[in-house]
Amino acid sequence: MVLSTRILAIWMFRGKRSLQRRGIPLLPALLDRLCILLFNVNLGDYTEIGGGLYLPHGNVVVDGLVQIGRNCVIGPWVTIGTNGSVAGPHIGDDVFIGTGAKILGDITVGDRAKVGANAVVLGDVPSDTTVVGVPARRATGGR
Repeated sequence: MVLSTRILAIWMFRGKRSLQRRGIPLLPALLDRLCILLFNVNLGDYTEIGGGLYLPHGNVVVDGLVQIGRNCVIGPWVTIGTNGSVAGPHIGDDVFIGTGAKILGDITVGDRAKVGANAVVLGDVPSDTTVVGVPARRATGGR
């Protein structure tokens, strides 16, 4: 079985969090730096991640008090974090975040929402909604 580098990055993050909870010094910081160096994935110390996170590529930054639900997909070059305070976004379950999206601030992205590529999300996104653009707005129907 060949392990995906993104799975290894998530395992390193979970190992880092476990070591932090046990109060073990230095090793969590080393795992964090290795994850950034090897996989270009920066998952902050206070990030909470549900099971089934899928990172199709690296180049992801998540920082602040961020919660990511179960079975989410986060594309490359995505930033999820704060917008001037320590509170970050709460991402629901089964959310898809497209390449280059930015999700910033103390907001909620509801379950099964989709964030389009390069969207800048600064406000809440209801469940089962697709948002696109800068700033992100609800997508309207196609043709």
